[in-house]
Amino acid sequence: SSDLSEKPVSDWIQKTLAGKPRIWGQVILSYPASHIKPAFESGNNPRLDPYAGLDLVKNKLKKLGFIGMLPVTPLYIDKKTKLIVYELIDGDRRYLSWKQLGGTTFDIIVFEGSEREIAPFRMAFNMDSEIPDADQAIYIYNTLIQRYGYTHEQIAQI
Repeated sequence: SSDLSEKPVSDWIQKTLAGKPRIWGQVILSYPASHIKPAFESGNNPRLDPYAGLDLVKNKLKKLGFIGMLPVTPLYIDKKTKLIVYELIDGDRRYLSWKQLGGTTFDIIVFEGSEREIAPFRMAFNMDSEIPDADQAIYIYNTLIQRYGYTHEQIAQI
């Protein structure tokens, strides 16, 4: 879209997020859903099917009544709103489910880094959040090796 900027957001982040609360060096915000993008839209979600089990996730969220923190990474600045647009590192299904339940804001933890630096977080969150089937595990490892150039030794340290 013509009203979105593709420029790096590091300076903007430092200025915009100055003085905000931090946990473990990462910024926590209550952020509008309109400025959070699920990772599957850009092909960065290591899950083979981000919609698998969505009803189950939605039912769990209904019982809990909250979604929890979502880890994100900055993408670009929306020129119209002057807000940073973030991409989810993990939690696409929780995000989609919460939005379907009427959620309009999310608490997020911002991780900054290149996609190569963020990729192991994506993979680790997805491997840790559930017991993956063999196809899912193979897909995650192959993504780290083929797309981001990680060695088996580096993956073992994640």
